[in-house]
Amino acid sequence: RELTFVDSVRKLPPACSLSICGDVVQLQRYWEPSQVPEILLKSDDEYAEAFLELYQTAIRDRLRGTKSVGLHLSGGLDSSSIAVLAARELRSHQLGLKAYCWEPPCDSSVDAADERALIQAVSQQERLDVQYQNLTAADVVAVLKRDVVCEPTVDTLAHEQPVQRNA
Repeated sequence: RELTFVDSVRKLPPACSLSICGDVVQLQRYWEPSQVPEILLKSDDEYAEAFLELYQTAIRDRLRGTKSVGLHLSGGLDSSSIAVLAARELRSHQLGLKAYCWEPPCDSSVDAADERALIQAVSQQERLDVQYQNLTAADVVAVLKRDVVCEPTVDTLAHEQPVQRNA
């Protein structure tokens, strides 16, 4: 679990911090799953309301002190819900959100189940400026040429490269 591509480098275990002071190395666990209190609410609606409040707080906390925000809008439920809540929070402070997408823009022939239809619906509803990124041959070549030993990453999706670069 802690192994990496480099023999002398180890991953930090989950929920741990590492402090180094001179020759002293200290690994400290800062969280345990058992520290989470059980939540007992009266109804499914109360659970949904509690989740939404927590979700909004998590998004709001990540927007603090930010003047410009870019978001990868993939059309999935996770990025779409974050886009909606972030756009509303930023608008309340007269700030905007720019969305980036690797999908081509939606046209009239797109099936409603196509994620591009959801991207279009979210962007229209929240008045988002969506920048559609074009995958180039250079993006594909860059992914294929990457040295996974020196640059270990789980990001092997070539179409993500222009989104990340421009966002």
